[in-house]
Amino acid sequence: MRCHQQYRYIYPMRYHKDLQSDSRFEKIYFKQSPELSKKVYDVMHQGKDIFPYEGINYAKEYLDKIKNECKFYIEDIKDVYETIVNKKIFPTFEIFKSKLLSFSYNNTIEILDNPIKYEIDNVTLNKINEYYDINKMLENFNILTNVDVEDYLEKCRQNYNINQYFSKHQLKK
Repeated sequence: MRCHQQYRYIYPMRYHKDLQSDSRFEKIYFKQSPELSKKVYDVMHQGKDIFPYEGINYAKEYLDKIKNECKFYIEDIKDVYETIVNKKIFPTFEIFKSKLLSFSYNNTIEILDNPIKYEIDNVTLNKINEYYDINKMLENFNILTNVDVEDYLEKCRQNYNINQYFSKHQLKK
């Protein structure tokens, strides 16, 4: 967390994909300042309480598999070509693709027609999610609120008017 430097995030998207309609993406609105971010960062033990690293360790085998994978989805390769490949070096997508396929790193590179899915089993997923449960985090820091966090997030997903929501719910001191 670079609270004094970071003021926006970039999330690369495929063409014709709408992040706003992706049910896995949640927007949370709040007034931001470097001072507030620094205070939250410090209170949360330099961010470790917000982003507990040990939770993600349960996914290490999946992450290692992805990291070492030599299979790529054709649409991802096309996105890379369109967005960051120097067209003077690779003037066409076919040239770029053939160079990729001729490259070898531990394994031969494969380009697949269907998206690659790395399914995490439910037991592992539940273990990871336990570390990121917002209600447990609030409880651990004795933050009392009459705002039902899960209800709030669901309202956000439904594009509920957040100002209207907070005018009905107040934080307890």
